[in-house]
Amino acid sequence: MSRTRRVATASEAETRALAARLAPHLGAGSLIGLTGDLGAGKTVFVQGLAAGLPGGERVRVRSPSYVIVEEHPTEPRLVHADLYRLAGGAAELEGIGFEEIVEAVDAIVAVEWFERAGELALPPALRVELAIGEGDRRELTLTAEDARYHDALAAAAG
Repeated sequence: MSRTRRVATASEAETRALAARLAPHLGAGSLIGLTGDLGAGKTVFVQGLAAGLPGGERVRVRSPSYVIVEEHPTEPRLVHADLYRLAGGAAELEGIGFEEIVEAVDAIVAVEWFERAGELALPPALRVELAIGEGDRRELTLTAEDARYHDALAAAAG
């Protein structure tokens, strides 16, 4: 049964803090699908995920738009993919090994522009939709399809 939480943040720092609260409730094999307009805060959210994981205080998360995928030495390992520069065709995604990336059982995988994965997208453990509000305000809709992640939603909401 799916569960959804809507949360508003007033700054990038609050968005990072929300994701950091969520991170300890995720485990290796978790897939996070991030959607939202350009500048909505997807990378900021991943920065918070990294900060909330052991070893994340040493990690510098930036948008991997040009390199597509970056791995970070957190525990568990954090794999951050950004599909913005990809058209989303199956051949292009297969060319970067997308299926292997999202099936990583030893990592938390966060994918920005998740909607571009099309038919290659596995159902994410957590879907995070970010919408731009007034000023620095962001509206986040977090949806967990799997009951294992319902506690994570509660923790993220504070």
